[in-house]
Amino acid sequence: MTLSWLNRRLAGILPGMRTHRPLLARVALAATVFLALASGAETLYLAVEMYGESRISSPSTGPARVSDQDERLRPLREHLPPRGFVGYASDGLAGNSFTSVEALQDYFLTQYALAPVIILRTTDLPIVVGNYSVDSAADSTGARTYPAGLVVLRDLDSGVVLLVGAER
Repeated sequence: MTLSWLNRRLAGILPGMRTHRPLLARVALAATVFLALASGAETLYLAVEMYGESRISSPSTGPARVSDQDERLRPLREHLPPRGFVGYASDGLAGNSFTSVEALQDYFLTQYALAPVIILRTTDLPIVVGNYSVDSAADSTGARTYPAGLVVLRDLDSGVVLLVGAER
């Protein structure tokens, strides 16, 4: 295989390319396309793998899970303003990212259950909704730790708490 043969083949594939180094330009383009496809394939693989793990570890999905979350959060509605923004805290939220698929699902289900109030992933608002799993107590005494600067205004059982800033 000669270099001119390869150059002629690539010219048929990419006829509009004009450069003083056509082979080098075509190889660079092919490498860029390959890397983009490889990155997309890796992202798809990780998403499918994460979804599979979430289905194994948490079989409660669909209407049953929506109903369970709605039931847990129903008592919280009467303590929130009718409209506006409130923060969100959870044991599945680290910084601004979720630690698992279930934690992300819980966040969206909280938004659904408390609508029209808008739930934001921040603890910098005057009112913060705490949506913790029931078994997430920090130690054997059952004491749970909350984000810095927040105190419990109401503990509504089953891991649902209403938090406010201590200095607000």
